[in-house]
Amino acid sequence: MKKKSFLLLLLAAVVVSSCSTGSTTTYVPSSDPTVAAMRFSARDSMPGLSAAVFVVENKLEGDTGIIYAKDSLQYGTRLDTVVPVFTYSGARVAGSYLFSTSDTVALVGGDTINFTTQPLLLHVISEDLTAEKWYNIYAPVHKVDPDLFSWCQRSKDFFSVTANTRVKIVNIADVFYLYTSDGAVLKAYSSADFDKWSEQTVTGLPTDIKVANIMATEDILYYASSAALYISTDGLNWHDIYTPTDFEFINLLFAFNDSLWAIVKDDATLELRQAVSADGSSWEMRNDSLSDDFPVSDFATLSFRSAANRRRAMVVGGLSAKGEKLNSRWNVDWDRHRYRWVDFSKTDNTFPYISGVSIIEYNNSLLMFGGSATDNSFGDYGLLESADEGMNWNIPDSVHNCMPTEYGQRTQVAVKVKDNTIYIVGGKSKDGLVLTDSYSGKLNSIDW
Repeated sequence: MKKKSFLLLLLAAVVVSSCSTGSTTTYVPSSDPTVAAMRFSARDSMPGLSAAVFVVENKLEGDTGIIYAKDSLQYGTRLDTVVPVFTYSGARVAGSYLFSTSDTVALVGGDTINFTTQPLLLHVISEDLTAEKWYNIYAPVHKVDPDLFSWCQRSKDFFSVTANTRVKIVNIADVFYLYTSDGAVLKAYSSADFDKWSEQTVTGLPTDIKVANIMATEDILYYASSAALYISTDGLNWHDIYTPTDFEFINLLFAFNDSLWAIVKDDATLELRQAVSADGSSWEMRNDSLSDDFPVSDFATLSFRSAANRRRAMVVGGLSAKGEKLNSRWNVDWDRHRYRWVDFSKTDNTFPYISGVSIIEYNNSLLMFGGSATDNSFGDYGLLESADEGMNWNIPDSVHNCMPTEYGQRTQVAVKVKDNTIYIVGGKSKDGLVLTDSYSGKLNSIDW
């Protein structure tokens, strides 16, 4: 049927309809064919459809327009059987039709449409048949799973090691610094992009340091030997800032509540205590001695803010003063009057006796990498996740967060988060091999 004949038939239908009412009121048919709004009707199989927000653009030249979803629909949304609902600017329209590559549908309300192939073409005819409007309709669906972690290997064999090498990675002044030491030789490598590394010279530090004990704040690095505290603001040039007179440093803990925390040995009593400092230039020992199940080495620490925006810090696993592996999960917060320490393992003793782990905060959860258990097995501890601030730990969903095959099982990895990306370097394999590779990973939706 020709377009002119089709419009005449529609006009005749409108005239008959208005005359058959018997009313003497003159009805003026609308001459506006524009679309005011569009939405998808809710369906049980795809409940997210009704949440889609569409934008209608009518301010284009001629009789054309565009309708598009403001944001891409949720990953996995099926569009083969959706029900579009249109609201028109005029009171009524004479007709509206949807054209796809395989079908043409005259819309009468509640029509099921296949939106799989886009764009669809909408043709709207004004009630008085004097105007028409054509719209291209777009409803894109996210092609990437937002809950998927994308992991990749970045480098292989980019630094030299011996059988006893440990590694530590930090980020300062937008540069990555990787420290390696086997207890005799200290090396450092720098990279701006985590791909190209260059060996650097470190000055001011003892060559036999335990690089895993380097502590990083936002703009300063710290390292404590038994007799001195060292600092660096550029990662390469270090100098000592404090020499203790009534204790010796055992290890640094974390930066928490605007203070530096350390484990020290009291020279007078030979007891292990905690010490705090505002900037590292002076220290004060706390009165209470450490519990026997508080670690002194090979532990993981993290400072963060709780869901209630309270400052918290935690110390997980590690070795006791007797060299025994621990399953403790010490947490501390500040209630504006005092520090409160709690060991989560007292209420849940199922957490493994473990050492050599690394912990980061990521996407409102805590992630734990690496670690070996009491019998030196790796078990299921390659990657654990806590959604309740360290109280409980579980293996992540392997469909969405699975490390690359090359990563294998390892302990003593160095982990750093920068710009919502997780960076991992080295570690030790289950067979005791010191690893010299690097990886990065990111949650797909974290920047959306």
